[in-house]
Order: sequence, then structure tokens, then C-alpha cells
Amino acid sequence: KLTEKSVEWIRKNKHNPFFLYLSTTNIHHPFTPAPRFQGTSQAGRYGDFIHELDWIVGEVMNALEEEGIADNTLVIFTSDNGGMFNVGGQDSWKDGHRMNGDLLGFKFGAWEGGHRVPFFIHYPKGNLTGGRDVDMITSYVDVVPTLIDYCGVPAPKGVKFDRVNIRSLWENKAKNWPDRILVTDSQRVRDPIKWRKSA
Repeated sequence: KLTEKSVEWIRKNKHNPFFLYLSTTNIHHPFTPAPRFQGTSQAGRYGDFIHELDWIVGEVMNALEEEGIADNTLVIFTSDNGGMFNVGGQDSWKDGHRMNGDLLGFKFGAWEGGHRVPFFIHYPKGNLTGGRDVDMITSYVDVVPTLIDYCGVPAPKGVKFDRVNIRSLWENKAKNWPDRILVTDSQRVRDPIKWRKSA
């Protein structure tokens, strides 16, 4: 339903600037791929759920193409954390799927595999095509100020962002980018504990 509603919303709002935030349950636990995707991968329910996510992204991109707005729409595909090594994750691991590639660790952990995530951007009109790797440390907190810059709208008054505008990194124009330290932690306790599971 989320996919269907998103596509409908895109078609309805295609003549005006819009912001669509589509947060799917794929590939979050529990792994419950729709029947049409079950058994389509070689990595169990986890892989099947990824196949479904791939289809969802395809449906959104197809809608943008069909409405003639794909080139002038900034699309971001990302995640909030690394893969989870729960029962479904362990099953797919046995099938040879490495949800975090060569990175050490998983969701909830301090290792890189727990919080380093994919971040793909598609925006042909903004010259964001063809793929490139950004080796500098960036974070989700950088997205809002960067999008404000791309959209050419003023930042909210009285709001101080704990962030960096990373547009120049996206566009491969950054020179002498300064070193940066980001701290992430996993609390998951009632009362926060200083430096608990920090990285």
C-alpha cells in the first residue's frame, strides 16, 4: 500500500515542488516479503525482502519517469543503520549473503557495519549521475542543510544545525575538506549512559 500511495501522490503533485519521504518496512525485521517475492532470491526471506525493496524503488522511479520529472527530482536512497544479525539475518548469512559487505559488525554495535550505510543520489539536472564514492565522513544530519541549499530556500530562523552542508562532496567539487569527528552510540536503555556503545 505504501508504494501504491506514494506513486499516486507523485502523480497528483507532479506540477508543483514536492517532498516525499517513503520509509518502507523493507528490510526491517520481521522479514515478511509479499507472496509474489517469496522464494525469488538465494538468500531466504531476507533476500526476498530485498527483492521487494528493489521493486518498490523501481515503481517510484518508473512513476517519476512516466510523469517526465525524473531528471528534475532529487531522489535519495539510504538506510538508518547496518544490517541486523537476527534469525533472518543469520539464515541469509548461511546462504552466503553478507548484508554489510566486508564491514565488521551489525546493527546495535559500535563497529562500522552497524552504522555505515548506503547513500545513493539520483538528480540528473543537478549533475548527480554516473556514480561516485565519497570517502569523507558524512552523516544523516548533513542531509537537511544540503537539501536546503539545493532547493534554494532559506534555513529556518533561530535553528542551529549540528551539521555540515555536503553539497560540494556530492558534486565532487570539495577541495581541502577538513577532518571531522562524528560520535554515534547505541543507548537502548531507559536512562542514557555516557559513552555507552559509542563509536
